[in-house]
Amino acid sequence: MKILYLHGLESKLGQEKRAILEIFGDVSAPDLDYFNNPEAIESILNTYEKEGIEVVIGSSMGGFAAYYVSTILKKPDLLFNPALRKRSVKQSIPSITINIYTLK
Repeated sequence: MKILYLHGLESKLGQEKRAILEIFGDVSAPDLDYFNNPEAIESILNTYEKEGIEVVIGSSMGGFAAYYVSTILKKPDLLFNPALRKRSVKQSIPSITINIYTLK
């Protein structure tokens, strides 16, 4: 299984957590700078949309990003304590359509 892990605002994927995730598949965990890259979510989408990602996992700010990435890629997600939009650093949010609703 191909896993995309998105870390929180000022964190990284630690070796212990990586070792656990690698039991379940190949792990991609980009080093993201949410503060200085307001296009981080778009960047993730551009990088991983053709990589065959099967599940997206995110924690805190990474959970916020993972929600949009997984919804657009139509992949299951696992979100740990996802940040809220109004309590996050500024990010350009892609439009997503879920059934008849468009979220922006």
